[in-house]
Amino acid sequence: MIDNKFCSCRYVCGPPYYELKTVLLYVAQPKSGGAEGLLEASVSALKGVNCENLFGITIDGESANTGKKDGLWQILIFIVSC
Repeated sequence: MIDNKFCSCRYVCGPPYYELKTVLLYVAQPKSGGAEGLLEASVSALKGVNCENLFGITIDGESANTGKKDGLWQILIFIVSC
């Protein structure tokens, strides 16, 4: 069984006044399980979104998110560093 995934986004809005905003980005039911499904849902949700002021992601403690070798966090670090 594949669970629904919920993702929120935090970004800085401004100038002239800077404000931290949090929005619900998406609710998805990925076709794949694990980190691959999470990545699929995240990339799909971010299409067309201006990520210029996006400064981080928040994940829960699920192993698909935090796995040392193949969790979502590690995959995203690899993608960003390329």
